[in-house]
Amino acid sequence: MDKLINDILTLFKGRTDRIGGVARGRSMHFKILNPNQEMPRYLLRHLKGHQRIGFYNFLSDGTCYWALLEFEKKDNEKQNLEDAFLLKRTLTECGMRSYIERSSSDTGFRLWIFFDSPASSTLLREALHIVLHKLKLEEHVNIYPTEEKSRAEEGACGEFAWLPFFGDSDIMGKGLKHGHTLFLDDSKKVIPIDMAIELIKTNDPMILPDIITYFSERPTREIKKEIEKLEMPPEKKEEIIQKEEPVHNLDGENQEMNDSVLDNMLIWLTSDTFSPIPTGFKSLDLLLDGGLQNSKLTEIKGGNSVERTIFSLQIADQIASYNSTRQLPVVIFYISRRFDREELILKSLSRTGELNEVSLESKKWKSEPNADDFMEQLHGTISIYQSYAHWIKVVNVRSKIDIDFIESAAKQLSYKFNTPHIVMIIEDPFLIFPDDKVETVIKLRTVARDLNIPLLIINDGETKEDMDGMISVSIELNTSGEAINNLIKDKKSRCAIKLEERKEELKKFEKQVILRVYKEKNDSIVLLPFIMKKVYNQFVEI
Repeated sequence: MDKLINDILTLFKGRTDRIGGVARGRSMHFKILNPNQEMPRYLLRHLKGHQRIGFYNFLSDGTCYWALLEFEKKDNEKQNLEDAFLLKRTLTECGMRSYIERSSSDTGFRLWIFFDSPASSTLLREALHIVLHKLKLEEHVNIYPTEEKSRAEEGACGEFAWLPFFGDSDIMGKGLKHGHTLFLDDSKKVIPIDMAIELIKTNDPMILPDIITYFSERPTREIKKEIEKLEMPPEKKEEIIQKEEPVHNLDGENQEMNDSVLDNMLIWLTSDTFSPIPTGFKSLDLLLDGGLQNSKLTEIKGGNSVERTIFSLQIADQIASYNSTRQLPVVIFYISRRFDREELILKSLSRTGELNEVSLESKKWKSEPNADDFMEQLHGTISIYQSYAHWIKVVNVRSKIDIDFIESAAKQLSYKFNTPHIVMIIEDPFLIFPDDKVETVIKLRTVARDLNIPLLIINDGETKEDMDGMISVSIELNTSGEAINNLIKDKKSRCAIKLEERKEELKKFEKQVILRVYKEKNDSIVLLPFIMKKVYNQFVEI
């Protein structure tokens, strides 16, 4: 949660001497005396839905780091959404990135623009006004900042704008649990907070004079014609392009192919894109013909407290850590129902450095005699983890989501990292998606095939019989002492022989785990012996 709060404060940078809120039934501002302590505290209450807050983006020098346009004046949800996307497409044509949020009202939407350095409020408002005027939307939109730069000398603060991501509360409009105050993707589906923060990119304020010049010199009908062309179906657009006069200028200005994208595309075309992705467990990869197979569904299942999540998270870390040896990286898209990003990082650090998770979380190690050694080990572990952590993207899902969303998000990750290689891992899919189990599995198989990626699901093991043939590989974790003892007695089993050989060593660890791997392709079951160092969240092959 601390990382999320810091990311939001960095992105929505505004005044630090005051924030907006509500008291006694009316909007008002609250003075901030200690920004480093008070701002995160207020924001946490906002995210939890306890108190809604807003930020002032008009800084004391008349600049701002973000702009907001509210489409709230028309009492028509469909029209407001169309207007917001029309403006977004127009700004995109000018090279400016913008992001649409579903507001807390029933019919409203808001469009956000972020900058990587301070932008003049006068210049920003002029650019936005001229675009809205050309699109005939000026009368229906509120613009933040509300003040011109010259007003800063008079001590003006402007008006505050409500922040997005308002928690699960019904006070002051609809919040997260209703799918409001969240950003939308291009297919108009909501994006979870973590993913939205990752996807948002800032703009260079130097683009504002260009936008003013561009729209000032062009008649309204010409702009509308181009916007209409953007909205046309591909076949109709091609028809119009063919009627236009050909352009023969082939200088460098018209050849904007990104070199890194082209290089990655050539690597992808000349490499074996259908090769499996190793899990990092040699015995398991050998059994799976090299690892997780593209376009296939693999499940990890088992009863309660068998550490299915830890096993899958270790696979994710191991896949990401091998990216330094690959031509194209593999991005892990991890959808978690129970753990947020911080909790999963804690488990990864514990496993990577063999550090006690309880000591890490409680910080008890600071009072122990070997605190300095622990600190040194922790720093080394963090350095290792940071070398591959950026390839792992975690989305924490608290309510039902649509499978179309995860497919869209996976595509966006592929575009962002210029790689076709995505591994999707989903915890408890039957609790996340609204469909029944069979329909969910069918849709997930379709996603895996359409994107040509491995898809790993983690569930409680209650797979229906009518799902036979739908899941290519099933890995069941079994920690039952009785089952393991019975297996050890079976001298003919290779798995039993390995357990017998390590019997004395196994006493040092908390759990013995048997992986019962079923391959639909061969219709066979193979047992693999593992040990689980629970204190370190770590699985070790025998």
